[in-house]
Amino acid sequence: MAKSRISEKISETNKKRILYYLFKNYNTFTTRTNISKDLNISFPAVSNNVAQLIEEGFILEELDTSSSLGRRSKKIYLNPNSKITIVVHIEYQNANIIFLDNHQNRLRQKKIVFERNIKFRDLWELLEKEIKAILEELLSENDSEVLGICVAIPTPIDKKNKRIIKSRFYGWKDEPIFEYIKVEDKKIPVFWENDANLLAKGFYESNSRYENVLAIYFSMGIGMGIMINGDLYTGKEGNAGEIGQLKVEYKGEYEELEKIISERSLIEFAKNKLK
Repeated sequence: MAKSRISEKISETNKKRILYYLFKNYNTFTTRTNISKDLNISFPAVSNNVAQLIEEGFILEELDTSSSLGRRSKKIYLNPNSKITIVVHIEYQNANIIFLDNHQNRLRQKKIVFERNIKFRDLWELLEKEIKAILEELLSENDSEVLGICVAIPTPIDKKNKRIIKSRFYGWKDEPIFEYIKVEDKKIPVFWENDANLLAKGFYESNSRYENVLAIYFSMGIGMGIMINGDLYTGKEGNAGEIGQLKVEYKGEYEELEKIISERSLIEFAKNKLK
């Protein structure tokens, strides 16, 4: 029994690695041999995992018709229509909801605007309502399954205690984050991350040359995402990238950095100095 459980765990891990590999190489020609070589997984194990993933609808496999020489190999790729990923980007008084297929094509996009004094729970209810409405339309068109929802938010997240630490813009503090939404009796998981952290992570994942990344997110506030040796660094309290509140010398006094160079300060400068 113990060996069986270990074997199942290894198989599930390999399936996730294969899916991740296909996701990162979705626009290139890939075969079982390529996967076995690049991921250092035995060919029989790859073949077994691929067969399961085809049966589960995650991937497709077809003969390569681009070459007429020799034995044709089978190319493997993610099934673009089998899964949907939802991205929610919360910014200053607006949020973008984007629905993506497995090839990162946009299926739908919706922008909503809200007041600055909105409560966190009220905002989430608004977002959830919009997500469900669009999902109802998308799911009626095909048999896709929703993998999850990723929320980028301009505030540090305490993942251990599943809460927002503090939002300077909205006044949210110690707000519990929502772990899933329910659609047709199915729980869709929700993953929360600071927007600057996601910027750093996204750049790292799309640029394999760099092990260390420092990404600056510049909007109404300023945030920084840090990747060290391939791992996201957030600090002990989750505030490592909160550079907007750093005190810097400005005109003989010390001011918070984002008060000097943020989008808001530039707008105020333009209003005061330009006609």
